[in-house]
Amino acid sequence: MLDAMNDQWDALVAASLDKGRKLRQASSQVAHNKTLEDAKSKLDELTTEMNQSDVGNDLRSCREKLKKQQMLENDVASLDQKINDLVMAGEEMAQDGHFDAESILKQGQKYKKRLGEFKGVYNNLLSPSVLYCCQGSVTFFFNHNRSVEEASRETGRVASFPYLQL
Repeated sequence: MLDAMNDQWDALVAASLDKGRKLRQASSQVAHNKTLEDAKSKLDELTTEMNQSDVGNDLRSCREKLKKQQMLENDVASLDQKINDLVMAGEEMAQDGHFDAESILKQGQKYKKRLGEFKGVYNNLLSPSVLYCCQGSVTFFFNHNRSVEEASRETGRVASFPYLQL
């Protein structure tokens, strides 16, 4: 009888330890999933921002767009690092014998693939050189328009060039 109770006690301890391990795994999966959702919303935000077609129409707006482009590049780099860290954390969970390892690995690869697709479109869509070119063109027309205005004030003639009016 005492042996039977010891066997039942050992089984209870083993079941309790197994349940505690699974609860800790579930807790880490909840944190992992929350971080994945944060990465998803950031990726959606960056996609929306990237799809804006406005490149600016004056010097001030071109400079603002260039700053936004630089911030977008920094955000993409940090999101890339974050997703790579999440994939590695998911692989570690799977190696530790997580009960939902297959789902965790699948989600990590899904987000890594989505980020790769985003970066491919991002790299082909709008490069900083386009914004620098826009800023240079606006600066050129702004300076040229100012010099034409100064010349017209000095000579007393009015110069009207519709393509110079910004």
